[in-house]
Amino acid sequence: MPIDRTQELHNYNKRGNRNSYKKFSPNTSDRSFDIEMGVIGDNSQDLFFKEIEGIRASITKITRYTDDLKRLHTQALTTLYADDGARANRDIEELTIRITEISNSVRRKLKKIGAENEQMANNVSKGNANLRIRTNQVAQLSKKFMDVMRNYQQVQTENKQKHIQQLERQYKIVRPDATQEELEKLREQQGSSLMSQQIFTITNVDDARELLDDMQERHNEIMVLEKSMLELHQLFMDISLLIDQQGDMINTIESQVEQATEYTSNAVVQLKSAVEHQKSVRKKKWYLLIFFLIILAIGGVLLWFYVIQPFLNQRNSQSSNIKTGQNTIVNN
Repeated sequence: MPIDRTQELHNYNKRGNRNSYKKFSPNTSDRSFDIEMGVIGDNSQDLFFKEIEGIRASITKITRYTDDLKRLHTQALTTLYADDGARANRDIEELTIRITEISNSVRRKLKKIGAENEQMANNVSKGNANLRIRTNQVAQLSKKFMDVMRNYQQVQTENKQKHIQQLERQYKIVRPDATQEELEKLREQQGSSLMSQQIFTITNVDDARELLDDMQERHNEIMVLEKSMLELHQLFMDISLLIDQQGDMINTIESQVEQATEYTSNAVVQLKSAVEHQKSVRKKKWYLLIFFLIILAIGGVLLWFYVIQPFLNQRNSQSSNIKTGQNTIVNN
C-alpha cells in the first residue's frame, strides 16, 4: 500500500500558504539530504565508504521521491478543486527540481570517484585489493542509479502522456470536431493563442477563463516533463559511459588477477616439483651414504682379517721366537 508522504512534500497552512522543499545544499540543516560528503584526497577507504553510503542514501531518496511524484501527478489529474490541483502542480515542479538536483549530484560524485579510480589504477598494481573494491562499488552503484533513473524516466513519460490526453479532452470539450493537426499544435506550441481562440467562443466568460487556465497549466506541466526528459537523456549518457569505463577497469583487474592466479598456480606446481626433487636428491644422498658405510664396513672387515690380523699374528710369532731364543741362550 503506498505511503502518504504529503507532509514531507509540502507544508501548507489552512490558507494554502507554502513552505515547501528545502534547497538542496551542503548547508541544509537536514543532513539526511546532504550527499556532498567531502572528497577523497588520500584515497582513504574510510572516506570512500562514507561517500559511497551517502550516494546510496541519495539513490534511495530518488526512488522514494519518484513514488511520491507518481502519486502527485495522479492527484493533479484527478482533483476536482483548482486550488488542490495548483498545489499539487507546484509540489510536482519542486519535487522534479529536487530529484534533478540529487541525481546531478550523484552523477558528479560517481564521475569523480570513477576518475579517482582511474588515477589510482595508474599508480598501483591492477590486482590491488583496494582498487578492486572501489571499482566494483562504483560499477554496482552506477548500475543501480541507472535503474532508478530509468524508473523515474518511465514515470515521467507516463505522466506526460496522461497530461497530453487530459489536455486533448479539455480542448475537445469546446471543439469536439478538432482535427489531429490542431491537437499536434496544441501539444507542440505554447498553446495560448490556439486555446484562447477556441475557448473564448464559450458564452460564459468565467467558464472560459477557468478552462483556459486549467489547460494552460496542463500544457506547462507537459513542457516541464519534456525538459526533465531531455536532462535525463544527458544523465543516461554520462552514467552509461561511466559504467563502460568501470566495466573495462573491472575486466582488466580480473584479467590481471587471473594471470596472477595462473602464475601462482604455476609457481606452486614448480615449488612442489622442486620439493619433490629435493626429497629425491636427499634420498639418493642417504642411499649413497649408507652404501659408502657398508663398503667401508666390508673394507674394514677385510682389512682386519687379511691384513691386520695376519700382521699381528706374524708379529706375535716373531716375539715368541725371540723370547725362546733368549731363554735358550740364558740356559746355556
